[in-house]
Amino acid sequence: MRKNTLFWGIVITIVGIALLANSIGALPQGWLNFFWAGLLIFAGLWFLISPRLFKPNREEETLDMPLEGARRASIRFNHGAGRLAVRDGAGAGALLQGTFVGGVQPTAEHVGDLTEVNLKAEDLVIVPGLLGTEGYSWDVRLTREIPLELKFEMGANEAQVDLTHLTVSDLKVEMGASSLVVMLPERAGMTRVKVECGAASVRLRVPEGVAAHIEISSGLMGVDVNTSRFPKRNGFYESDFYATAANRVDISVEGGAASIQIQ
Repeated sequence: MRKNTLFWGIVITIVGIALLANSIGALPQGWLNFFWAGLLIFAGLWFLISPRLFKPNREEETLDMPLEGARRASIRFNHGAGRLAVRDGAGAGALLQGTFVGGVQPTAEHVGDLTEVNLKAEDLVIVPGLLGTEGYSWDVRLTREIPLELKFEMGANEAQVDLTHLTVSDLKVEMGASSLVVMLPERAGMTRVKVECGAASVRLRVPEGVAAHIEISSGLMGVDVNTSRFPKRNGFYESDFYATAANRVDISVEGGAASIQIQ
């Protein structure tokens, strides 16, 4: 049984029993304060001890997902905490291949010539570094054979994403306290990039010869844009040859206490 399911199942059951007993007057007056104090102590002990009792799977799993006639694909990475590496390199006839430490729940749905893939981390509570626990470690290779749409949903994460030789039309990133480095495609035509981040470090690398239009809306954000390549204009950054470029990226970044670097 997964840790979070077990824990919250126990908590809800205890609270339900206690409230029922209180409503029928089966418990002495004034017991409620002791009950809530005890419940907090139980919760604290659970988060301290459970990483020792419920260790996540550290075996390495492999995944080989074939193209099966797909002409385009949408791939969603629901990674959680840990390390993630994504690049090209899937073998002939494969949509994606990879190794997954910590477990993965893959699903695929075929809609016409589109294949929709969801790679979801196992449903575990993992806090890297807490009492020796480790996060997930995924190494994923994607196909060069068809256009891709990619979405990343990440928590406390360190991600390296190299899309240089891939045809990616859309890239969406939702991340919390994470570190992300992305090499954007060099020959994908138009690539739309949207990043939403919290307390994160984001570095986007635009290949030479690729034009960019960049819009950044932020709160407490450190912004470092290479203005020699992408001059600042009326509230945005844009390459001089953006309108006529054969390969270009449209980048939108929204963040809070984040550091953004675009080169």
